[in-house]
Amino acid sequence: YIIVSPVKDEERYVELTLQSVVAQTLQPALWVIVDDGSRDRTPEIIRNYLSTHSFIRLVQNPHAGIRQPGAAVVRAFNYGYGSIGAVEHDFIVKLDCDLSFEPDYFEKLLGKFREDERLGIASGVYLEMGEDGAWKGVVMPSYHAAGASKALRRECYEEIGGFIVAAGWD
Repeated sequence: YIIVSPVKDEERYVELTLQSVVAQTLQPALWVIVDDGSRDRTPEIIRNYLSTHSFIRLVQNPHAGIRQPGAAVVRAFNYGYGSIGAVEHDFIVKLDCDLSFEPDYFEKLLGKFREDERLGIASGVYLEMGEDGAWKGVVMPSYHAAGASKALRRECYEEIGGFIVAAGWD
């Protein structure tokens, strides 16, 4: 599997995501992190991981502009996905860089695809910390794979023509 992560101004959380991915029991073949015009320390924090984790690649999106949910995120994702070259992969993950997860997250998630050959798109369950400091589940419709960490079988991704460059892409 490969991971593509559009990022912009995530210095507060990006290290949690970096630590979560490098600790995975099932490592990605490649993780392309697309800096979409950060004005904070995000790229610097990512660069600290490049020399010790050869599967991480940081690219700068030359088309970066005002970052809004939707189209700009997909444009950055597409730029990163277009940079992977000939890296072999059966699965594509679009991953936000403000998440943390257990070391077996991708092993379990990709295991769902092995269990069901018809499964094309999947994501995990999300928790957010409430104002009271307690973790609460983010409610999603049962048919929806949330965009913060969306995994796709490559064949499915190609059949749907990739992500739509629009709000509501996910």
